[in-house]
Amino acid sequence: MSNIDDILLGISESLKQLQKASQEKPIEQTQPVQIQNLEVNSTKKFTDDYYSKIADDYIEFTYKNPTIYHVVNFFKSQLESKGFTYLPESKSWADLKAGKYFTTRNGSSLAAFVVGKDWQASKGVGAIGSHIDSLTTVLKPNSTKAKVDGYELLGVAPYAGTLGSVWWDRDLGIGGRLLVKDGKGKVSQHLVDSTPHPIAHIPTLAPHFGAPANGPFNTETQAVPVVGFSGENDKEEEQPTEEEKNAPLYGKHPLKLWA
Repeated sequence: MSNIDDILLGISESLKQLQKASQEKPIEQTQPVQIQNLEVNSTKKFTDDYYSKIADDYIEFTYKNPTIYHVVNFFKSQLESKGFTYLPESKSWADLKAGKYFTTRNGSSLAAFVVGKDWQASKGVGAIGSHIDSLTTVLKPNSTKAKVDGYELLGVAPYAGTLGSVWWDRDLGIGGRLLVKDGKGKVSQHLVDSTPHPIAHIPTLAPHFGAPANGPFNTETQAVPVVGFSGENDKEEEQPTEEEKNAPLYGKHPLKLWA
């Protein structure tokens, strides 16, 4: 069961609590409202510019929100700007009054709902669901790999069939969420996004090399992002500072990711 399923199940249980808490007698089930004269399949009023605007807005949205954590944070801000109130799962929802609410789980899923002033549990609810899961490549907990002929590599794992041809020979960035514990033991989260600066590249052989350039390739050994290069006698190779050496993640990830 996914995170969003868990949240919707929690909402359902809370609605049952609301019904039990109210002393009103159950009423008969209402019928769906029939909307008259609505041409749902009509697109005559939409021009090419209209669809281009939607496409451009979506491209900009994905550019600014490269991971599920960014997407949830974006919609959280949108909901708060529209008057929605955040409800933590750790508190009871049994005494909710009419209003607009939302909740999140793990920073990777979100559910929003509206309780009307005359709402009763016996009337049921209307729900719309979607998902924000997407093709990605995950940074391994220990992403440091041995250099190959001077090339510094990044240890990643494919998710949902990634690291295929659309990932090759193009600039790659990094994004996600960092959990940071301060000296007092308090944990805070920070969103990370390297956009617009690329940090890695997966090079391929030119087509005229024949069969070796066509694959299939082993994603563990032949589709590995390159994050830097330094020769054996390169005196300008970046050296770790004392602060970096004392960091908990030192040795687990390439220093180039820390910049």
